[in-house]
Amino acid sequence: MTSATNQTADFFLPDVIHKMMIFYKDIYTMCKKLPKHDRFGVGKNIEDESLGCLKKMIEAALTPKGLKRDIIQKARIKIEILKKLITLLEELKIIDYKKCMDLQNQLQVISKMTYKWIVSISPQKEQEAPE
Repeated sequence: MTSATNQTADFFLPDVIHKMMIFYKDIYTMCKKLPKHDRFGVGKNIEDESLGCLKKMIEAALTPKGLKRDIIQKARIKIEILKKLITLLEELKIIDYKKCMDLQNQLQVISKMTYKWIVSISPQKEQEAPE
């Protein structure tokens, strides 16, 4: 197997899942520090979207190749939602700019890895540039 996977139990997990787990841990830790109103409002939504994205990635890892693409695409949509919600936290002054950029950078890396995952399972003719 390539370096792009981690062996866990009976199956292999793409590195993007590990990155998403780290992101979720950061979100979980951050949300615990938020004031109650923010923690159970937008914080809860961000935490739920993060966990939902992680679940979709694990589901895709365990799904037959022909069915993975739609599941991974749903995870990518969740990543884009997370980017907007993290920006909202900073705009509302719930988190500082530095924390916002750290979380955004993590999501950017995860998004790129997810895109590469989609490309790696796509049929060759879809990967070719249009003429």
